Formats: sequence, C-alpha cells, structure tokens
Amino acid sequence: MTDNNNNNNNDDEESHPTSPSSRRTPNGTSDLLSCAPASASNDNLFELEGDYSDGEDDDDDDIDDAGIQDDMIMANRTSQLMNSFRDYITEIQGDASLKSATTNSSVAVAAGNDADEGTVTFDTSPETSTTNHALEAVAVAGASEEDLMRGWSYRDDPTSSSSTTLNVNSGYGDIHDDYILSRSKYKSTSYPIYRSKKMKRCFLAVVVAGALIGTIFGVSKREKEKSLPDWEAELAEVQAEEKAKGNGSSLPQVGEPLQKPVVETASSPTTSTSKATENKAEEIIDFTLHHPDTLPYKEVGEKYNPVWYDRSSSWQGSNYQQAMVFCAMKKDAQGQMMVPCPYEAYCPEGISNMPYGGVKQEIGTWAAVSDEVNEWVQVGSENTCRLYSSLNNQDRPDWGLSGGNEALTGHIMCCHSTYVEDNAASGGDGGVSMSDATVAATTTVATTTTATATTKPYFEEEHVDFEAAAEEYVAAEAYSPVWYSRDDGWTGQSYLAATMFCSEKGKKLCPYEVYCPTGSNHLPYGGVREETTWSPVIDSQNSWVQVSSPNTCELFIIMNLQAPHWGLTGEGNEEITRHVMCCEDATAQPVATSSDAGGSSSNTETQATVMTVDGTNPNAPATASSEQMAAAFADISQKLKPIAFDRSQGWSGQTYLDAITFCAKKGSKIPCPYEAHCPMGPYGPPMEGVKDEQNGSWAPIIDSPNGWVQISSTDTCMKYNNLNPYPPEWGLLGQDNEDITRHIVCCDDYHNEDTDANQLELSTYEPNKAEQTILDTLHPIWFGRKDGYRGTTHADAEMFCNNIGNLRLCPIEAYCPNGGEGTNEGENPLFLNKPAFEGERWAPYSDYQNGSDGGNGYVMVGTTNNNPMSTCLTHEQLYGEKPQFGIDGSSQELKTDIACCIKPEKMAEEEVFTKDMNPIWLDESHGWKGGSHDDAQKFCETLSRKKLCPYAVYCPHGQGQPVLGGHPTDFDEEGAQYAPIHGDGNHWVQIGMKYDNMATRCMTVEELEGHTPEWGMTSDFAYMKKHIMCCQF
Repeated sequence: MTDNNNNNNNDDEESHPTSPSSRRTPNGTSDLLSCAPASASNDNLFELEGDYSDGEDDDDDDIDDAGIQDDMIMANRTSQLMNSFRDYITEIQGDASLKSATTNSSVAVAAGNDADEGTVTFDTSPETSTTNHALEAVAVAGASEEDLMRGWSYRDDPTSSSSTTLNVNSGYGDIHDDYILSRSKYKSTSYPIYRSKKMKRCFLAVVVAGALIGTIFGVSKREKEKSLPDWEAELAEVQAEEKAKGNGSSLPQVGEPLQKPVVETASSPTTSTSKATENKAEEIIDFTLHHPDTLPYKEVGEKYNPVWYDRSSSWQGSNYQQAMVFCAMKKDAQGQMMVPCPYEAYCPEGISNMPYGGVKQEIGTWAAVSDEVNEWVQVGSENTCRLYSSLNNQDRPDWGLSGGNEALTGHIMCCHSTYVEDNAASGGDGGVSMSDATVAATTTVATTTTATATTKPYFEEEHVDFEAAAEEYVAAEAYSPVWYSRDDGWTGQSYLAATMFCSEKGKKLCPYEVYCPTGSNHLPYGGVREETTWSPVIDSQNSWVQVSSPNTCELFIIMNLQAPHWGLTGEGNEEITRHVMCCEDATAQPVATSSDAGGSSSNTETQATVMTVDGTNPNAPATASSEQMAAAFADISQKLKPIAFDRSQGWSGQTYLDAITFCAKKGSKIPCPYEAHCPMGPYGPPMEGVKDEQNGSWAPIIDSPNGWVQISSTDTCMKYNNLNPYPPEWGLLGQDNEDITRHIVCCDDYHNEDTDANQLELSTYEPNKAEQTILDTLHPIWFGRKDGYRGTTHADAEMFCNNIGNLRLCPIEAYCPNGGEGTNEGENPLFLNKPAFEGERWAPYSDYQNGSDGGNGYVMVGTTNNNPMSTCLTHEQLYGEKPQFGIDGSSQELKTDIACCIKPEKMAEEEVFTKDMNPIWLDESHGWKGGSHDDAQKFCETLSRKKLCPYAVYCPHGQGQPVLGGHPTDFDEEGAQYAPIHGDGNHWVQIGMKYDNMATRCMTVEELEGHTPEWGMTSDFAYMKKHIMCCQF
C-alpha cells in the first residue's frame, strides 16, 4: 500500500509539472522562491519552523479548485516569507560583529556506530543558545541564490529533540563542507533582541555601572580597613613574645636578648617561611640599631635632655657618689641641677638594644643610673644595656662605692632632674623648705622609670666583704667617735649647734667616712638608728647623713640636690636630729686662728666657733661664746625666715634689681640684710654656709643700693663696699658676673614700712624757688657710710655715684642752693633746710654741666671750729687750695657724706613728657584723699577730663631712678609712697624709697611685692598714697 502511494505521487509529479504539488522540496517546502527584496522580521523567521508538506496528496489524487486555491495561497505566503528572509539576510550581511561571531561558532557532528551514513546531527541543546535557523541564515549570508535554495532543503529541527538528523542524500552536501564551518558548538544567540543596538547600549551601561559600583565598594572597604586593628602587627607582637620554634623566631621584645631568627634545614616544610621571617627580622633589627632617632629615643631626648660626659669632658669619677655629685654640678637648659640618667634614658629600647647616643667603643663600660643606689648599666659592646645586678645575681659592684675602677667607668650620662622637692615654703618655686623639716628631711629621689619598691638598706642584701669592711671600721675608730643623743646632753637641732656641741666636748663633728665606713646603704658606725635620723658631718657646711633605714648612709644633698634649710634654722626638725657623733682629730691638724681665717672652708668653720667681731673692725678679737652664737643664729632664723636659692632653684639673675624682683616673687620677700647672712659679723660663718666659687661668691643685701656680701671662703662675710671704694658696676649691668652671683638668700620683710610711713614726721618746709629748681632738675640724694660711701678720693666719689645708681656727683648748688645762708632767719643752710653735719665734714662736688670732677672740689657741709658761717664754703675759700685728701684718699673720717644727682643728659627726657602730656602733681591740698585706683581715675577726670599718668611719665628714667619733677616735697624723705598709674587693673608705682633704698624707686608694687595690692582697691593705708599725677592725652 505504501509502495503504490509512492508511485502515484511520482507519477503526479511528472504529469503535472506546474502544479503546486510538483514544486515541493524534499523538506516539504516550495522551491518557488522569489528573489525580490523584502523585509522580514524575526517573528517571520520563526514562522518557518515546522513541516509544510501536504499530507492529503496521498489520499486524494484529484486536484479540485479548493485544493488549487489552497496551494496558491500557501505558495504566496511562502514567497512572502522567503522575500522577507532574503531582506533580513541582506541586512545582516554587513554586520561585522555577527559575521565574526558566526565564523567562530561550531557545529557538533554526531558520530558513532548508531549514526546512519550521510547523517549529520546538529546540537540544539539550550547550552549552545542557538537554532538551526540562525545557523542556516548565517551560512547563506555569504552564498549564492542557488546555495540559498539548497540550504532550504535541510529539514527544520523538531522542538522536542536536542538534536536533528538530516538526510543529505540525493546530492545535498554537508553544510560544513559547503560553507567551511567549524564542527564545534555554535554559540551565537538564538534571540535577535540581544543583537539590537539598544540592547548593546543597555548592556554597556550595565557593565559601566557595575564597574563604578565595584570601585566605590573597593574604596569604602579600604577606608574601613584603616580603622580596623592591625591584625598582622598584633600577630607579630604575639609571635615576638613566644620563644623561637622550628619554623623560625620573631624579633625580641624590649628586655630580651637580641637574637637572630632560627632558620630550619631544607627538609623543613617551612623553610621558605623561615627565610622570609629571618629576612624581615634582620631588616627590622638593622633599622632599629641604626636609627636611634626613632620615637623612643626622641621621647627620651625630650623628657630628660641627656648629655654624655667622658674623661675628655671633665668626668673623672669612678664611684656612684662621685657620679651623683658630678651631675649635680652640671646644669640643664633651665639652669637646674642634673642627675645620672635613669635606665630608660640610657636604653629606650631595653636590654641588648642600642643605648641613647650609641654604643661606647670600650668593652665593659659601666655608667651610673639613678633608679637604684649603686646601680650601673653596661653601655659597651658586650651585654649592652644590661644592668650590673642582672648579671651578678642582684649584687652591685664594690667598686661602685669605693671607686678604683677608672678603666670601666669612663662614661656617664646626666639628665634633667625629675626629683621631687619640697617647695611648700616658697610657694612651689623651687626654694628650700624651712618650716616642714621632717618632710624635707625624708624626701627621696623620685623614681623616673617604672615603679619600684622603696629602697632597702643595701647592707641587708649585698654580700659584704667582711675583711675589707673590718679594715674600714678600724680606720674609723682612729677618730675615737662617740655617739650623743638627747639622753647624753645633745639638745641642738642645727648644724652650728652641733659644731659647738662637739667643740665643748673637745671634739669636732665626724666626717662621712667615720659615720659610714663602707659607704652608702651599708651599716653605719654604731648601728642603724630606729627612728628617722639625720646627723651632721664635717665634710661640708650644713651637710647631713641619714643613719636610719631606709636610705642608710645617704647624704641629704645627694638625695635632694640641696642642703636642708632646717640645718641652718633648727626649725621643725627636732625628731630627726636627735643623734650626733663627735670625733677626735685623727690627723692632729692645728686649730685655725685669726691669722689664717681666709683659708679653706674647713678652717673658716673651726674659726667661726671661737671668734666674732664688733661689726666695725673686721679683725676685732672674739668675745661671744658658743651659746651666744647659737642664740644669734636662732634669732635671725626666727625673725627673718631666710630661704637660700641658687641656679638650681630658679635664681638666674645677675643684677641688684634682679634680686629685688626675684625675692618679691618668693612670698613678698626681700634680699636678706647683712645681719641675716652673717650674724657673727665679718669673717664669721655665713648663715647659708660657705659658697666657694673660683672667683668668689657675692650675695645681694637690702641694706644699700647695689649692696653685696662675700659668702665664699675668702673674705667671708665682708661687704663689697668694705673692700672697695664704690659699689660694683656689674651689679647694675649684669656683665661678666654670672659665676660670682649664683647664690641669693631671701628673707621676710623685717621693716614695717607701712607703720614707718604712718609715723614718719614730715617736714612742713616749703622749698624756695632755687630749691624747687634743684629738686625738679637735679633730683639730688644723700648717701653715707651705711650706703657704702667710704670717703676716699675725689675720683672714687665720682665712681660711687655712677655705680650706685647711674648718677653723677652733684654740683655745689645741690648742696647749698642758697649760697650758704638760709633764706629766712632760723633756716638751715643745706638743701631743703637740711642742717649742717656736726663737726668738720667735707663733701665732694663736680663741675656738673661740663662733666668734669670739679677739679678736686670739696665743700664744707659741717662747720670748722663750730663756726656756722663756714658751712657751704669750699676748701679753696677756707684754705686757699684744693685738698690733698681728695687725691690720696686720706682723712676718710672727714668725708662721710656725698650727694649724687641725675645725669644732665636725662633732663631732656623729662622735658619731652612735660611738654606733650602736661602732667601735674596733686596731693591732699588739691582734694586727693589717697583712695582706691578707681577713685584716682575719677579724680583725674574731674580735672578738665584728665587721666592718670602712665608709668613712663611717672618714671621717665626707669627703675631705681628719680621720678618726674614738679612736686613740692622730697618724696625720698617720706619713705614708701605709692601712686596709681594709668591702665586697667590695680597698678601702682613706688615714688618714694622702700627700705630706705633708692633702688626701689620707680618699681611697681608687683615688682616689689610679687602681687597687686589689696589696699589698691580700697581707701585703706591712705598715708602711703599721698600723691597722684594726672596727664592730658
């Protein structure tokens, strides 16, 4: 049946060549393809899928009209579809990207025993994203029309199978051979929408947006990572704390020996890691060792300001005590004492790392550290930065106490002191405490590194060489030392009292080597005292050693960098000074006498216990007993409360005015008077102890302008003016005198200037015209013996005026403005109604305007033979010639007084202020009642809207100089007088003389007292505020 049907079909094809059925292709599609161009959509392309053969031809051989009509419709549809396809092919022919894509596509060929011969299988699985229609279209794109027709002889792929088998018999060749296509999978998309330009742009936009988002995310992630912990660094720290294992080791921590990483053998599975670790570790070690300017070293430099010293730079010591003293003598940038550096300053990075400043070339070099007594650190190339005790079972070196190890102690580093000091008495300004002696006495060195336990007596833990110690104690016994306590008659509390006590016993104070035969932190002679005890030693003035625990056998000056002030005053220290030891003189040296009083400090100390002077003759014999001396020191201490300062305690001044302002800031104190420094007079012991400097040591005294006293071992307690005819010029200028002005003692103000001013009987005398002119222009001021005028030569008189306050010797008119006679009956002849001096008195005068010395001119300021008419006559007028005593300096007893005036060139300065500011002096007669600063401002405003004058108008010549003229009274005669000055606040200036010292003139209250006055805000103490000056500006 099947064969018959097939034959009938063939016959029909031959007998009806023009019928639609005869024009079918083996695929069942028509061969009547139109070549006319047409446009085909992608949807039309998909409509080609399926089998278009007419199955009814087998059942009905007759061609009726309906069948022909259907065939024609089908043919037309097919023609339209093919035309559309042709246009589509034409359109995509120029798409280079598509051609490239199709060229690289592949077709899978089915092979195997189960495949029929001549059959090709196309893979249409979803993974390939392709269809046979797209493959045929691409293949036909570059072929001829005939090829295109042949291409349509291939059957469409059924949608239900992943592959389609095509029969290529009957002359249809393999498509791969015809179009030179690869037999791999064809991967071009089967959906045309993906080939549109809009889709491409969308795809590109998505790609760009994704890249942008990825970039932003990456940056954000990195920013977050910056704030996250550095896990690698923390891991490195953990590794550094662990011991090296088989796969290498980490860098040593501070305090661990420096060791290179362990590198395993080639068989180790971590060899490469170990090598990397080693390289990194060596790299870090090398950087640390060769870059000492890294952070820890910089921090040490900023905190301690360390300075290295060696044998070439004055360090010659070899024991711990010498190291302490050496650094204490050095000064840091602030002028403070230095100390041996602590361990952390020597070795910022710890054990086995580079010391500050580098490793010293000498092997085995030890340097003293301040952390513990007699502790040393190795700064040489072996055991670098290891403490001596850590290498010697916590023992410390004997040579650290006894010395004798010069070869190994050639370097020392001194640091800025961070020691705790008791500053309560001086308001925290670095002075020596004098009231709370117990606290000061037990002050110890503050730990400058890590916290440690309180220092224990070293003799409890050191392995003492008892044979050597025995020898030291035998040497101490040669002094026949004897201990005394309160039960044995010792009741003193000061260094001087101890000296006198031992002297009464026919002995002297014991030296340190007797108190502590084997050195610091060892057992003292006679054993340790139970309570805190300080005992005086003879080695230096006011030196004390602790003979109790802790800090046994430590000197006070080493622990506190200063001697205790209670050692001078004997105040507040009874509980800590209950034991003293007196010794025989083992060297049998003779006791010093007055003939060698100018020798060493020890001689001076001995001499001080057996002699005093009467205050007028420096070489007068001694008359005071030891009890009287002790009483004198105690009286001064109680009355004036002296506090000593030096460069290490903040005193940096070099001039007399510096001294006044410095002491004012220490609790409104003043430079101590002579009696506070030297209660026993010239050549007696200074209250603060002898201060030896290479060229002497001068301390300022309040007694006279530019006054100084010698406190060194040479000419001890002698005033400068007792040794020289005029004050020192360096006291005004501060030049070339730093080394001799390093010490100052400040005292409470023993003058009650307020009471003095209130009780002062003021003269009612009104100057005449001549006197007013002298007062306003020359500003003369009298000086005498108390001010240091010695009455030597006329040239010395000129220098005296210059050096006491930058003044000039007055002309004769300043002594006698009225020509030697009073203007009215009963008035006195000298300036401002001053009476003549008793007896014969000569005063030098100068040719003021010409700047000469007046040709050795002297004027009588007393009387000759009680003749009042002789007053104000010159030596030439009386005797016809200039005096010889003005040349040779003789007859000093006749020259006790002198008048000094302002220099002529300074008068022009006053004229400028007088012209521009129109100042006017006012007092009670003008309505000024001595009120507050606000009252003063309002008072001036009532006078044609004037204002308080500024400081420059009050004092055109500066500190220590006379105020502006124009006032009818002599302010110098009124004592302390203050006037309000222009400006906001409560500011006043001294226009008189405080302490009867002209150096205080034109100094503000802040400079004299250290603070603004409370009375400046009230009407209190009006008697000190009698004068005011108002200006127009």
